[in-house]
Amino acid sequence: MPSPVTARKAAVYHAVVIGLSILAMILPAAVSAQEQKPKVLAIEVEGNHSISAEEILGAVETKVGDEVSEDKIKGDLKRIYELGYFFKAPTARTVPYKDGVKLIYEVTENPKVTGIEFSGNRVISSGQLQVLMTVKPGEVLNVKKLNGDLERVLKYYYNEGYSARISDVTVSSAGVVGIQVKELTVGQIKVEGNTKTKPWVILRESSLKPGDIFNINKVRDDQRHIFNLGIFETVDAKLDLDREKDAYDVTYVVKERRTGTANLGVAWNSAQGFIGYIDVSEDNFLGKNQRVSIRWDFGAGTSSYELGFFEPWLDAHRTSFGLNLYNKKNQVERMFDPDYHDWGGSEDPPEKVKYTEQRKGGNVQFGRPLGKDTRLYLTFRLDDTSFSPITSGLTAVKGGGETRSITVTGINDTRDNFMNPTSGSRKRLSIELAGGMLGGDYTFGKYELEGSVYHMVRPNQVLALHMAAGFSSGELPSHEQYKLGGAETIRGYKYGRFYGDKMFYANGEYRFRIVDKLQGVIFVDSGTAWENSSDTMHLADLKTGVGAGVRIDTPIGLIRIDYGTSREGGQAYLSIGQMF
Repeated sequence: MPSPVTARKAAVYHAVVIGLSILAMILPAAVSAQEQKPKVLAIEVEGNHSISAEEILGAVETKVGDEVSEDKIKGDLKRIYELGYFFKAPTARTVPYKDGVKLIYEVTENPKVTGIEFSGNRVISSGQLQVLMTVKPGEVLNVKKLNGDLERVLKYYYNEGYSARISDVTVSSAGVVGIQVKELTVGQIKVEGNTKTKPWVILRESSLKPGDIFNINKVRDDQRHIFNLGIFETVDAKLDLDREKDAYDVTYVVKERRTGTANLGVAWNSAQGFIGYIDVSEDNFLGKNQRVSIRWDFGAGTSSYELGFFEPWLDAHRTSFGLNLYNKKNQVERMFDPDYHDWGGSEDPPEKVKYTEQRKGGNVQFGRPLGKDTRLYLTFRLDDTSFSPITSGLTAVKGGGETRSITVTGINDTRDNFMNPTSGSRKRLSIELAGGMLGGDYTFGKYELEGSVYHMVRPNQVLALHMAAGFSSGELPSHEQYKLGGAETIRGYKYGRFYGDKMFYANGEYRFRIVDKLQGVIFVDSGTAWENSSDTMHLADLKTGVGAGVRIDTPIGLIRIDYGTSREGGQAYLSIGQMF
């Protein structure tokens, strides 16, 4: 993910009554030079009403007994003015006094503050800004304090992601301080670098629109969302300040990646032998960020075909649409269970039996955003399942038939980079209900909770943690049971090694860069599935696998190679993308 852009704080303001420049106007009006300089025998202040003479004279370096020094008096006047209490530059004069002179400083106090009023502020309330003010009603206006307050106001805007300037400060005859704030807005929003992708595909991801109050945090979020479309190598945000309009022009500079891919994954285990897949997909079909895919899974006893289409933005409400059609045929090896398997052989049934499972059907999915990083999905599924025995003596596998279900899924995703996250989290909650008024041959419910979190320990080193749990209600058919083991759940075990009506597993990975585009991983996986929903879950039931792997960043995506070991031996896996 490219480094997020940073905003320059616009902090230019003009105050009618609080000029800081002293210049020549503070030159004394009545300090006369004499060939023999008299001594200062007394020092007084005139014109002060609320500010004590002691406080004013505390800024003066000239002392009783000193010779009159024009340069020193100039410095005194400057320091008196810098106290901040005086509307006009102070002056000084001398009058004869005994055998020397009396030095008199003349000041004109600022008015007393009776109130503070803000104008022009839209995104931050006047109440919030009032809290920042140290200038209070009832006090003589102190320009020095006021300038500090204005700096705090601008800093507060900056910390909230906004840019602003103080366009004017006034003081009424009644002592009301008026502070006019100019909040910078968004000018044009443009795109550069896209050759295939339609500009509106990028621009629709921007939560900021021309005329909105500019906020750098929203620019960063929009930049992240654009990058996580998955069709760009880099996304940068360039800001140009139009000082005449007090507006930032925002330009998203993108570099497109190869989105048409042919992915290959493979694994080996003793039960099923070579298992792999070929996945041909296009993630930016027609430059509209639509996804189309054709997938073929193959291996000993395995043959599956799947077609998919996804439209991320169907209407003005950001509704997404997905369609999947499939015809999957897999070889299954399970412990013999008379509740699921009919045995007709002359000998006792073996510990494990094999059969093929074929599923035909599809699903339709609709999604809507619930917030900045949260989406809700509704999925309708219809498929038909059948079984064919392989083990000699196995006469039938119970079950099979039609499943009709509806699934509600909520996902909150704050990852900085969907393909290779270094910060943020992803949380998923889903409820699937089958049968009932939907029809079909099965009635059951499945409830799942999943979460991942990512923390950068140090540059190029990430600790990634993942957890998933699920349970069911009703009578869950064997082909709908949770299946754990393999490259995506518990490495070190074969695919589907553990199955049941409820499950839990957790993964931990320490990811570190070896060289550019090559990442090393050390991992530990632990979990299991319980055959019945009524079974008590114990930590002692969990099965653990450990191992290591590498991630190779290629033009077709991140290639994942892992080797996991467990008490049942070792397994190698080749896949695409991070495990989670």
